[in-house]
Amino acid sequence: MKMKDLYHGTTKHNADHIRQNGFDAIYLPNFGTINIGKVKRKPGSLGYGLYSFVGDSRLALRFAQNFGSDVKGVVHFKVSFSGDYLLDLNDPEDVMYFNEWVNDDRRSKTLKRLKDKYSNRGNQKSLDGAIIEAYIWDMKKKRLLDKVDAISMTTHTHVKGEILDMSAIPNGTEFCVRNLDMVNEGSIEAV
Repeated sequence: MKMKDLYHGTTKHNADHIRQNGFDAIYLPNFGTINIGKVKRKPGSLGYGLYSFVGDSRLALRFAQNFGSDVKGVVHFKVSFSGDYLLDLNDPEDVMYFNEWVNDDRRSKTLKRLKDKYSNRGNQKSLDGAIIEAYIWDMKKKRLLDKVDAISMTTHTHVKGEILDMSAIPNGTEFCVRNLDMVNEGSIEAV
C-alpha cells in the first residue's frame, strides 16, 4: 500500500464540517449521462472526485481563494491506496495507454461528442475530465481496468494574483480521490 498526504482547499466552514463529519459522498455519474452532457455539474480536469493537492497546503489555500470572499480553510488528510487502482498521468506507462486510447480512430465520435458538450476554456478543464471519464468507462467495459480509486497528475492550477496566470508550467500535483475508502478518517484535520 502507498500513502500520500493531501490538502483540500475549501471554506473555513466546510473545513470545520469535514473535520467533524468526514467528507461527503463523491458524485460519480455514469458515463451515459456524461456522454450526453446531462450531469448535475461538469467534471474537473481529472474527472469526478474529491480534488486535493499532494503535499502542498499553500496551493490548496490559494486555490480556495479563487472562489468568493468567504474565509478559506484547508483540510489535511492521508490516503492509503494500491498503485493498481491509481490512474497516474505522470507515469509513462499510464500516459502511453491513455494516448493510444485517445488516438485510436474508434474514439473519434465519442471525443467529438464530448467536445460539443464540454470545454477546456477557463479554469475548469471539463473536456479533459470528460475524456478521462470516457477512458475509465471504456477500460472497465473491456475489463482492462477493474476500478480507478484515484487519478493523479502534475498540473498548473490557476490561482488569483499569480504571475504565471496564463502558464501551463506545473505548479503542483493534483490528486482526485474517487473512492472515500482510501481516506484515513483519523487523519482528517483542518489546517
